[in-house]
Amino acid sequence: MAQADPKSPSGQEQQQTSQTDPYPSPYPQHFEDDTIDLYELWITLWKWKWLVIGLTVVAALGSVVFALYIPQIYKVEVLLLPPKEKDVQSMNVFGIQKSYDEKIDSNKTGISAKDAFRKFKQNLNSRTIHKKFIQENGLMELLAPIKTPETREEDIYKVFAKLFKLREENGITYFSIELHDAEIAAQWVNDLVEFVDKETINMLVDDLRNSIENSIKSIEYKISSKRQLVKQRKEDQLSEIEIKIKSKRKLAATRRHDKIMRYTEASKTAQILGIMTGLATQQTKIVENSRGIIQQPLKSEEITGGAPIAQMNVDIATATTPLFFMGYDALESELNILKTRADDDPFIPGLRDLQEQLELLNTIDTEDPFIDGLRDMQEKLALLHSIKFDEEKMTAV
Repeated sequence: MAQADPKSPSGQEQQQTSQTDPYPSPYPQHFEDDTIDLYELWITLWKWKWLVIGLTVVAALGSVVFALYIPQIYKVEVLLLPPKEKDVQSMNVFGIQKSYDEKIDSNKTGISAKDAFRKFKQNLNSRTIHKKFIQENGLMELLAPIKTPETREEDIYKVFAKLFKLREENGITYFSIELHDAEIAAQWVNDLVEFVDKETINMLVDDLRNSIENSIKSIEYKISSKRQLVKQRKEDQLSEIEIKIKSKRKLAATRRHDKIMRYTEASKTAQILGIMTGLATQQTKIVENSRGIIQQPLKSEEITGGAPIAQMNVDIATATTPLFFMGYDALESELNILKTRADDDPFIPGLRDLQEQLELLNTIDTEDPFIDGLRDMQEKLALLHSIKFDEEKMTAV
């Protein structure tokens, strides 16, 4: 029984295609597989609409909850500017002082605004100042709420230092902090800047005060040294004058003693020779006759080797003529005067001048007017003592 070979429409189409297309494509084509049926997609989404809506709602709620519960970090940043020159003007005291004392070091000519600002930025990163700030503001509990015996304070200070950032950009200085609480962050930044500013001013002023104190001590030492030196010189002068006076008096006493010895010997010689009145008046001699021992004037021929009276007086004064020619009476009178003399001072040449100098030195109460450069140093000292600092009107930032 013959059976008919049924042919499918696709088979017929392929046969027709093969008959009509002389160049069949070597690659199979699937147009139906790449086609998206939007209607069927919509039907599918609509079928699962509640699941899609639920997932969307859950994701939205989850993101909101996550945003609410995650700790937020706030960044607070301040712009730091150098102070003006008038803000540090009172610290430039050594600029005035330098005109009076050229020996003052160049690093003591005062503090400029740039110097103060540079010191301020250094102190912002100072661990010592951080520690003082934490202690004075009681921040230890906030930084370490759960503190154990094993917790070191140095670790807490390190954590605090890491919270702050100091940077410079295009010549501008920025100081910032990142914290979970915006108000605390702003307060800490403001308080720390103000605290470091005061600490910087105190440090700079303390350095200047120390420099001033050192200058005052140096000047006072110089003044004291000069006064001591002048006093010592005065004492040396007094000792020298007293030694001269004592020496002159001792020498005068020795000379008087020598003179007494010479006059005593001359008196004896004059008595033996019978020269009683001396050559200054009419000369006489002692002779014996029937009437006894009498004085008799000398004749001109008896004055051998003599000289006129005036010349004889000069020769006696210069001791070129023997003293016994003065005569026994004159020599004895002179001896009595020399032996009974109580004070040789009126007869000592130059003694009164020395006594005048001694009296003048003893009447000096202070040697200051005689010290070279003392008034200039006292003026510098008064200037340094008059310097005052008002820290409240100064600022380093």
